[in-house]
Amino acid sequence: MAITDAVRVGPVRRSLLALAFGAFGLATGEFVALGLLPQMADGVGVSIPRAGHFVSAYALGVVVGAPLLTAAAVRLPRKGLIIALALALALGNVGSAIAPDYTSLLVLRFVAGLPHGAYFGVAAVMASHLVPEARRSRAMAVVFGGLTLANVVGVPLTTFMGQQTRRRWVFGLVAVLEVLAALAILAVVPRERPEHAAERPSLAREARCLPQARRSGSPSRWRSSAAAPCSPPSPTSRR
Repeated sequence: MAITDAVRVGPVRRSLLALAFGAFGLATGEFVALGLLPQMADGVGVSIPRAGHFVSAYALGVVVGAPLLTAAAVRLPRKGLIIALALALALGNVGSAIAPDYTSLLVLRFVAGLPHGAYFGVAAVMASHLVPEARRSRAMAVVFGGLTLANVVGVPLTTFMGQQTRRRWVFGLVAVLEVLAALAILAVVPRERPEHAAERPSLAREARCLPQARRSGSPSRWRSSAAAPCSPPSPTSRR
């Protein structure tokens, strides 16, 4: 049994790291805009306060995209879905890199934010299905560790890069990271097993998750509940 477990550690760890790498690129692209507001403002000829709308547009895209994309794609195979989300993030950042004026950059920052919440939700579900139930929290922590690493390493480095060059190079780099993440997921993350495919929730059950998250009083739970399918109540919770 120990030998079998040891053999399984490698593929699972690689899968979790591939999902985390996508989260790393996603979070880097989100937060680096905060440090590049002067460069972004100068690039499209607006004031720094007005350039702050780029951050708001991305946040609005996250809020709108998380429930809508999840609802639209809840019955799709998760591996293909998360690859599509990573590539959509790459396209959004390519658009942010080449946008020539204020209006187009504002719209493209909104578009870049649309897949954000859905990616984290799908990645969390996939991570939980890669390991036994007792280790699901640890697996999801590895995926969300990509966000932490982005704040500690990715954002400072790309902010410095953007301040020395131009914001176009930074968003182009983020797009490359997301393409690499999509390729890594394609190569190492296994397809979901039939029993997990059968667990895909209905849209009605997804809608019931949102009031539960609001009652929890945690805004972060609202966003994650909008993006990640909630578990059905256990038999003991019904008693």
